[in-house]
Amino acid sequence: MTIAAIFLCGCIVGFLGAFLGIGGGVIIIPFLTIVLGYPIHEAIATSLAVVVANSITTSYAYLSGNMVNLRLGFVIALFSILGSVLGGIIGLNATAQALYLTIGAAQMITAIFMLKKRNAEILSGEGGGWLSGEYYDPAEKKIIRYTPKRLTSVFGVAGAAGVLSGMVGIGGGVFLVPAMNILSRVPIKAVTTTSGLIMGFTAAGGGILYMLHGYTRTNVVAVMFLGIFISTRIAAKHFTKVNSINIYRAFVIFLLFVAVQMIYRGIMSNSATN
Repeated sequence: MTIAAIFLCGCIVGFLGAFLGIGGGVIIIPFLTIVLGYPIHEAIATSLAVVVANSITTSYAYLSGNMVNLRLGFVIALFSILGSVLGGIIGLNATAQALYLTIGAAQMITAIFMLKKRNAEILSGEGGGWLSGEYYDPAEKKIIRYTPKRLTSVFGVAGAAGVLSGMVGIGGGVFLVPAMNILSRVPIKAVTTTSGLIMGFTAAGGGILYMLHGYTRTNVVAVMFLGIFISTRIAAKHFTKVNSINIYRAFVIFLLFVAVQMIYRGIMSNSATN
């Protein structure tokens, strides 16, 4: 029963990674702590390892479609990795209450910000830049070209997302996706697929620290990876046919759901200690 539940969780994480460009840590951590009863630090360590696996399978599935902007992804990943290492150091010494409340508050702010903005599908329309990209969108039936804007701000968000990733076991996609879409004006499909690449590097930074401390449950990672591999392959076949605005709306709803969930867990953690 436990193995089946872990496999199912992996399938859900795979679909989330394929459609929303996130690592799935916001699902994995509540599952491991609430359903399986794992200590929070073991849940975070295991989640980070699973996020890396999710990133590998998601990126591989989308590379052939040219939606992943490799140059942009690698540059942003440099900043997120540095932040993740710092976050890992903080997370190893943080309380459960602090971990839950931190991620919940940050996601709530991000969701509210996105609700006040329209989907940033306005493109630069200019190619030639080193970090620019283009891809064919079957749903739009045209080639989409874009040049990222305000990269300095995005690099800052990447660093902050990395810190949170290392602290609470997520890939950072919940913050990178709105930052790249709203600040840099990168189309949402390019954002979610490129975020899938970035989150693997981000999770690896803090994940290595947790692994060295012996917190990672490798058996759980192996079972979840199987579910991720299967669901990602299925989701990738349908991703290009989905309208961009639907992806955006789904992401905002998902953010709100997770924010409430994390804040609640933080409050309950505080109550349990009193």
